[in-house]
Amino acid sequence: GRFRVGCLGLHTTFGVCLVMAVKTLEDDIYDNEYYAKCIGVPMARLNRLELEVLSALKWRVAVDRDEFLRFEIELLSDVVADLKRGVGELLTLDDV
Repeated sequence: GRFRVGCLGLHTTFGVCLVMAVKTLEDDIYDNEYYAKCIGVPMARLNRLELEVLSALKWRVAVDRDEFLRFEIELLSDVVADLKRGVGELLTLDDV
């Protein structure tokens, strides 16, 4: 099935994806009890959501270079199109 995200669950989904990224990229990680407390969900829910996201990704948590570059180009094209339409504004590092 498809993985669905409601408006109220967006922060939780982001948290789950962040946990998965940390587990993928870092050598020293905490247990899910710690991460569950950090994102404010019960550990059982974090475990279930992590499995759902992994299943939706078909357990592919790494992105190859070509796929990343295709996504980057698509994202930048969308940003340029938005700027041309006057949607959003261009920020510099001084603005952040």
